Parts: sequence; structure tokens; C-alpha cells
Amino acid sequence: MDHETNLTFLRQVHGSHKYLSLNLSRLKMAAVLRLLERLDYTERNRVFLDRKNPMDYLRDEEIFARYRFSRHTIFYITDLVSARLVHPTRRSVPLTPLLQVLVFLRFLATGDFHLLIGESINISKDTAGRCIRRVSEVIVSLAGQCIVFPKGDDARQRKAGFFAVAEIAFFLQMVCDENFIITHCVAKCPGSVHDTRMFKESNLCRQFENEII
Repeated sequence: MDHETNLTFLRQVHGSHKYLSLNLSRLKMAAVLRLLERLDYTERNRVFLDRKNPMDYLRDEEIFARYRFSRHTIFYITDLVSARLVHPTRRSVPLTPLLQVLVFLRFLATGDFHLLIGESINISKDTAGRCIRRVSEVIVSLAGQCIVFPKGDDARQRKAGFFAVAEIAFFLQMVCDENFIITHCVAKCPGSVHDTRMFKESNLCRQFENEII
């Protein structure tokens, strides 16, 4: 008996009690259960909940608290990735690129379970998981375009900009006791040095080496 014959047979069993006396021995029980589940699934009406767009009703400070990005930056990120997030068809009411980005950012900002993230905009946890994976893959592919270390004149300008903001950079080494009272402080080495060098060149290190303290 082929698959379509099985399905027709089970439709008859499912719809009327008069077919219950038919011989089911020719079908394995596992196949019967699978076909019944398929029958129930195909005849069940699918329900699509209205998806909430948080950008429509959240204030700017609420958006930042939930997604750790401003409204303007979220739209900027969406513009970067939207071309690769648009679904090819309109079947099953697909998520817009903006909602996919919001699901992804909410996961990064909170680390919540997919179920909770999905419930915030009325989607399933499986859909939320697919959004997170899909958006992350697109963003990673853009890393070479967006993350570029400055070189040449650009690097010198960036360096000068940092010094202009901080005026001059000093490393500060501080030690405190169990009551958080400062017992030792060293401020020197303008520029960039490793913290190990700061300690080794300090008087405190020499006191430890000489077992004074």
C-alpha cells in the first residue's frame, strides 16, 4: 500500500466509526501514528499572531534599555543587513528585516531564552533562534567591511585625538587594605606600558623582593 493510499484510508478511519472494523494489521503501528499526526497537522488551521514592532510604541530610553542601541543605530544596522534578510516569498507571513535585527539585538543585550525573546514580539522560540543565527551570520560576514584598524595618516590622527581628549595618559597603580583605604599609589609612565612593568619598577615590588613587607 503506497503512502497516498494509507493517507486516504486513515482519513476514512479518522472521519467515521464504521471503518474501525477494517483490518489494520497490514499497517505498522508506528506508520499509523505518523500518518494520524500528519492528518491532524494538515487539517489544523494555522494561526498567525499580530507581531509587535517595538519601534512603534517604545520610547527612546526604553529602546536603549532593551537593545543597548539607540533607535537611530538600530535603523542603521538594519539598513546594512536588510538586503540579505529579506525572505524570497511572502509565505507564512515572514519576519521583516527590522524585526529579525531586534530579536538578535535583544538576545545579545539580555541573554534571555529564545522563548522569552520570541514572546516579546509574538513569534515562536524556533523562529527566534533562526533569526539570531541568521542575523549573526550576516553581521559576521560584514566584519571585514566594518572593522578596520587605522593606518598611516588616519592612525596618527586617531592617536592625536585620544591625547587631545585625555590631554596626557598616565598609568595609575593603587593598593588598598581590607577596608579599602589606599596604602600605596604610583602615577607615572606616560603613554602605553604594560601593568607588569608598572609594578616591577615600583618601590612596592622592591619591598616584596627584599622581604621588607
